Formats: sequence, C-alpha cells, structure tokens
Amino acid sequence: MKRRRCQMCGRAIRRDQLAVFVAGRPDGPAQPVSEPPLHADCAAYALHVCPRLVTGHRAGQVCVAEAAEYALLEEHVAQGPDPSSLITYIRAPGERPAVTDAPSVLQNYLALPAAPWIQADRWLDAGN
Repeated sequence: MKRRRCQMCGRAIRRDQLAVFVAGRPDGPAQPVSEPPLHADCAAYALHVCPRLVTGHRAGQVCVAEAAEYALLEEHVAQGPDPSSLITYIRAPGERPAVTDAPSVLQNYLALPAAPWIQADRWLDAGN
C-alpha cells in the first residue's frame, strides 16, 4: 500500500490513475480496509472471477471505492495490562498511541480511501 501497487498485477498505480478498493459492506463512509488497492481493470476482473467476491455470504454485499488519494494507517498490537491480553489499535504513521505506552508491533497497513463506497454491481454497471 505504501508504494501504490496493484494487489492483482503488482504494477504501480500511477498518480493520474484512481486506486480502486474492494471491501465487504462498509460500516460507514470512512472505513479503513486492509486489502491493497487495484487498477480499475484488475478490480473489474476480480469482481467477475474471484470466488470470495462473487459467491457465498459476500455476494451482493461487496462495495468499491475509487480514490485519487488515500490515507495510510497502521494497525498495531501491544501487550495489554494483563500479560495474557493484547491491545490492537490503529494510528497514523509516526503518531504516538493514546491507548498504551507498551512497545508495539506493526501488524498491518490499512488504507482509508478519500472516496465514497458504492455497491460493486453499480460500479460494474457504470462501465468498469
């Protein structure tokens, strides 16, 4: 995600191209996602052939966001107050965590697209 590479073909998504994000039903307009972006053509292909996106419980619930920009967030894991517990929190890169001062491990990058989420079927019907 840091290098703006398509998760399907591995090539760079140029700054003059929209980065396409695919996710299950968003919880709200500003939902971070853990899946890297795709080129529009790669996203359209995936939405037609990927079994996880077109069958089962996700069928009809998949959404797409086309974004010129996206914020990069970090998901961290740290030990909680009880030695057997873990705390997971999300922060901007370089931001000091508000929940704990314990050392943490970067678990995942998350993207927060600066675009609205729409139903994947509508996005595909619009010519993608």
